[in-house]
Amino acid sequence: MGNEFHILLIPGAWEFEMLESWLKGAIYSPGETIIGEDYEPYSGRKKYADNITGAYYAARLAVEEHLVSRRRQSRVIVYREITPEYKLPLGVWVIRETVRHAMYKTPVKFSTIDEALEFIGEKVKVKEWKNKSRIVYEMKHQKTLLDF
Repeated sequence: MGNEFHILLIPGAWEFEMLESWLKGAIYSPGETIIGEDYEPYSGRKKYADNITGAYYAARLAVEEHLVSRRRQSRVIVYREITPEYKLPLGVWVIRETVRHAMYKTPVKFSTIDEALEFIGEKVKVKEWKNKSRIVYEMKHQKTLLDF
């Protein structure tokens, strides 16, 4: 339906981030590609996710349901790329159900975040989405006790 999702579950304490790229020609970005991002740290959000809004909460619900059923937590990055084929907004149910479906597919496993990002990079049109990710930035720049 003109949407492509990539979902990363990364070992670690709960964090959730959703990024969307509306490609040039998609319904809400006729002139240029737009990238939006909303993030939730372990401690939770203080205000409503105002960049991606309802889609953020729909994706978050689907991922949370999956993690609760497995009794796990994770850092989560959901990346949605919206193409010009997305002609008519269908509501957040499309996001919720697509992410729910994705959570029960056989996952592709990677040894590093760089391998995962390279894999996604081969499948998406907007390569710079990862530069907007707080989780990716933190993973590449924040040292942990295991680094010492």
